[in-house]
Amino acid sequence: MLPIPVLGTLILNRGDLLLRLFRSIDYPYDKFVIINNGKDKGVIAACEEIQKKDPSKVVVIHSPKNTGVAAGWNLLIKDFPAPWTFICGNDVEFPAGVLEKMVTAIWEGHEKYGKFFADQGHNAFAITKLAIDTVGYFDENFYPAYLEDCDYQTRLRLAGIPYLDIPGIHVVHGEPKELTGHEPGSSTIYSDPRYRIANGITHHNGFQYYIKKWGGVNEQEKFTHPFNDSKKSLKDWTLDPAWREMNDIWGV
Repeated sequence: MLPIPVLGTLILNRGDLLLRLFRSIDYPYDKFVIINNGKDKGVIAACEEIQKKDPSKVVVIHSPKNTGVAAGWNLLIKDFPAPWTFICGNDVEFPAGVLEKMVTAIWEGHEKYGKFFADQGHNAFAITKLAIDTVGYFDENFYPAYLEDCDYQTRLRLAGIPYLDIPGIHVVHGEPKELTGHEPGSSTIYSDPRYRIANGITHHNGFQYYIKKWGGVNEQEKFTHPFNDSKKSLKDWTLDPAWREMNDIWGV
């Protein structure tokens, strides 16, 4: 039974759901890495509790500033190099036996596929060394969240690197409607009205950057090279500090 090389998650709030995630992990891992992008006391307490339960394998990184999703995912990949990295939302829960099915498929196909998915898209996925070697890292100009995943999928498609939706897999994302009053979705945003309001602005800005980069919104791309520049490879992106600063409005 080969373990998960690296299992990583990012978090801003809802330490209770982070604990739910950890308790649902029923398959061996070499490293479980938590990147705490905020200062929520409940998250800090949950991180401490988890680290005490498995101190040799749990790594907690308390970032002084919100890395954003793309940079956080990049950190997991760069700082903990592995044949593949499993990344999930902190508000995900794995039903019994699901991880074993996923890990078996990933180990069997990680040299052929760039990504592997459960049934919740980028809320629970694995990214392989093949993908990184071919199209590079996530574009950190998508900040703090959303469309970094669509951008990466476009790059994989243009490079001809396939992905696999693992059949027969279901993971829980978020919380049931009867408890929250809304459809399941990002618990980070649903749990804090400040994040919901800020996300409305930064998500819109992300679409503008995406259109500039690919000539259309996701699934309507027109360019085959970033920014329609044939000199740029699918790995190419350059961090724009002014753009990032403009989108740094979440207050974390």
